[in-house]
Amino acid sequence: MNAVINCAFSIINPMIWSLSCFLGDKGCMEKATRLFQTRIHIETPLYDRNVGYRDVNCIGIANSLLESEWNTIFERYYKLLTKKESESQRLDLLYSLSCSRNVSLLERLLDFIIENKVDPQHLNRGQFYYTIAYVDSHPASNYTAWKWLKINSAKVDKRYRMSSGSSTFYLKRLAYNMKTREQRQEVLDYFDEYPFAAKYLKSTILDIIDRNIRWMDKNLPCIGKWLEDNAP
Repeated sequence: MNAVINCAFSIINPMIWSLSCFLGDKGCMEKATRLFQTRIHIETPLYDRNVGYRDVNCIGIANSLLESEWNTIFERYYKLLTKKESESQRLDLLYSLSCSRNVSLLERLLDFIIENKVDPQHLNRGQFYYTIAYVDSHPASNYTAWKWLKINSAKVDKRYRMSSGSSTFYLKRLAYNMKTREQRQEVLDYFDEYPFAAKYLKSTILDIIDRNIRWMDKNLPCIGKWLEDNAP
């Protein structure tokens, strides 16, 4: 029974800790940053059992002002590209790299996935999907993924031997974070450039964005009023 309880806590505690960090708990953020700073140069760091490995790296990267620290995590990710048994570690490090607030580093990460030929098996469509989804998932950087995709659509199609315009498959993922009329117009302009893709995905993607816009129109004034009345 004790073994079962210990196993349960080993799963639940990191989840609670991660949620606390991403809700902005000061103590949690400070602990994550401190762990990152003290253990970044350890090849296989042994973190506190109550702390999520990839979330320590994510928060550390997000709060870091040093490009060299991002490079250290990137080099660790690079080394794992040819190790078939390290898929979960690769994805953890990829997620951590995407947490940076430095747009040039995020663009460098996206460029790497598209252009690098270290091991094409591991730099496949799925790996690119994870990369652009991870970059898009962080509020400080989600517009970066869309801006990058607009510029590099032809390169994405060529890299993965997809028909012209079908890179908009990834745009469907990005649409979930689009919530302004300006972004909607940018997507329409994009579809004008890639009419082939519009035939299959236009209505679905626009419907996602329209739902987001309606939600913002309905709820943003109330949220703003609540924050004005209650925020310290």
